[in-house]
Amino acid sequence: MVFIPHGAVITHRGTEDISAAEIKELISAKNVKQENTIVTFEFKNYCDLAFLTYKAQSVFRVFALLNKVKIDKSLEGSMRKIKDILPSLSFKNWLRQDTKIKVDCIREGTHDFSSVDIAAEITKELLKHIKNETGYRQDISNKDPDVVFLAYICDCDFYFGIDFSGIDLSKRDYKIFIYRDSLKGTLAYSLLRMAEFKKDKTLIDPFMGTGIIPIEAAIYAGNVPLNYYRKNKLIFTHLPLQKLEGAFKRGKKGKKDIKIKKEKYSIYGYDNQLRNLKAAQKNAKIAGVHNLIQLSKVDVEWLDTKFNRRSVNLIVTDPPYEAKYRNNREIQKTINELFYQADFVLEEKGRIVLLTRNPSNITDAALKHNFKLINKRSVFTGKLELNILHFVRGG
Repeated sequence: MVFIPHGAVITHRGTEDISAAEIKELISAKNVKQENTIVTFEFKNYCDLAFLTYKAQSVFRVFALLNKVKIDKSLEGSMRKIKDILPSLSFKNWLRQDTKIKVDCIREGTHDFSSVDIAAEITKELLKHIKNETGYRQDISNKDPDVVFLAYICDCDFYFGIDFSGIDLSKRDYKIFIYRDSLKGTLAYSLLRMAEFKKDKTLIDPFMGTGIIPIEAAIYAGNVPLNYYRKNKLIFTHLPLQKLEGAFKRGKKGKKDIKIKKEKYSIYGYDNQLRNLKAAQKNAKIAGVHNLIQLSKVDVEWLDTKFNRRSVNLIVTDPPYEAKYRNNREIQKTINELFYQADFVLEEKGRIVLLTRNPSNITDAALKHNFKLINKRSVFTGKLELNILHFVRGG
């Protein structure tokens, strides 16, 4: 019987399809299944899973999936189910005598136990199982582990595997200069994919804030590995598997790390506050994409002076909202101006995709300026529910 390795990624609730599409593109995965906050799949070899960890923009964690089981809300009942799956698992290929291990637990939903409590219980049972299978007495290290066993719990679904990331991949290392409520890079990427952004398209973010959407667009368009500058922090580099360094060598004949391209794209980020522009420029430089995009201090009402009529393909943005910027009347005026300008600069059937906390204000302005809502979805960052709205010009 041929062994087929399985992988899984954790993502935002509401963007599972975006992650599924990215997985298929990056590693040609098979049998890709979308579940609640997680996507599972089959892949060819562990180098592919490492490459996905190195490159993916839509996910929080990537891990080799060893098993999954239904659990309940209690610690005792859950551990009975988890103990039942351990005998079927083998760790001979993952461990050496001196391998330092850690059990990490990520939990979504309401349970009668904490993540720390169940991680501690799993650690006890895991150590027993490893000793019985291999004879090893593994050292536990919370600060500098070689192998991280990841337990992911979403409501009553329990997933168990070997972590390939070791860090929260949604926390971008380029986000040094940010302000409160800065957009997550994973959500920015999801907005771009919903808009069907490609590197040959002209894209505007008229409310770029600290530049997250233009930067994520440049990373995607330029085929830039998201973790190019923090590859040594990825836990798969510690795993006792051979040739995982091949994850970094997808260039010509597999001999070179992926290089950041110098091509400039038609990606424009605008903001009317100088402090935001300065922050965006610094973040773009840290990300290594400052030469790929164009950032300026421009108010939304001046878009028609920057672009010819019907010359823009996409507008993707996280517009201002009342709690973040001004009062509701000023916000509504700004949203109306956005759609007024979009009606001039966007091509026929051009698209606007945006993130909002108040859909009704957005949809009213869109209808007024001849934009039709073609897709609406809820996404979650933690417990906060947001809405992604997708409009097309001309209906």
